[in-house]
Amino acid sequence: MRREKSVPVGELFSQLLKNSGLEEGVKRVDVFNAYNQVVGTRYAEYTSSKYFKDGRLTCVISSSVARNSLIMHRMTIIERMNGLLGNNLVKELILK
Repeated sequence: MRREKSVPVGELFSQLLKNSGLEEGVKRVDVFNAYNQVVGTRYAEYTSSKYFKDGRLTCVISSSVARNSLIMHRMTIIERMNGLLGNNLVKELILK
């Protein structure tokens, strides 16, 4: 009896995530963590809720001053997040 071709554990894990439908949830958590790292704790604590779907990250900001500051740096935030994530996951940042 011969063994089948060996498969790396990382590849098996990726296939498991895709087949189980958990891949989107893992990406969402990665995006939220990248947002918190990029904006820092000062602005992250003003963020009351976050939603991510189809490349759009929507954040509800409780302070108008913090929201205006984040709006001014929106493109920089997107670029830094995508740099941390290693690919172009975030296409648009909506701040409410």
